[in-house]
Amino acid sequence: MGKHTAEPSALNNLATIYHTAMDERADTPWSARAGAVASVGALAFEWGTGNEALLGTIGGRLHDLTDNPIITGIATGSVSFAEQGTIGVLMATTISNFPKVAEAVRSAIPERKNAEQSKASRFLSVMVLGAGVELAVENAKRPHSRRENMRRAIGSAAIVGVATSAIIGTVSGVTKMGAEHGFEQQANVAVDAVSNPLTYAAAFGAAYGYKKLKQAAQTSSRRKYKPKHLA
Repeated sequence: MGKHTAEPSALNNLATIYHTAMDERADTPWSARAGAVASVGALAFEWGTGNEALLGTIGGRLHDLTDNPIITGIATGSVSFAEQGTIGVLMATTISNFPKVAEAVRSAIPERKNAEQSKASRFLSVMVLGAGVELAVENAKRPHSRRENMRRAIGSAAIVGVATSAIIGTVSGVTKMGAEHGFEQQANVAVDAVSNPLTYAAAFGAAYGYKKLKQAAQTSSRRKYKPKHLA
């Protein structure tokens, strides 16, 4: 019987990452540890109800005060850019301050080909995950310098900020038109679809699934037409 080497389990990987974090924490200054705590707190705010509550409140108040979809969209998008930029920069700083933890995370993930990410895939990924998590996922694939991470974090924040401006501006405009022209019910349906994060999650899932099906079809085609002398 040949030797069989079992791959590390998910629990073993998590334990390794945890112990690495504890060891590295002891060697880092308090400011770096405080930054890591702030990064986790910012992610909790974003993935909890805080992000929606903040942007929804600002967008709603501006819509009521200005009755101007353009002002409402730009102002809310600017707040979103500042929020995502802060979260992204905190994550970039934490990754740079804890390189051993980052390497432990990369080692725990199965090796994969790092295909270049399309612009559409990047947009959907940032919209679904946010600037901080998207940056962490990217660094789990391969290491990046602090400058690269900062640049990517600000770029992701800009994507979310511009998209938020467009979304909130559209919501404000559709709501205004619905109230003025008497199709409030249809307007509310459009508003729900545009403002629901699940809309972008579904689009991301569909794009990812299409990409995987296309890769599977190409692989199957290459195997089918493989020359006999290479088989």
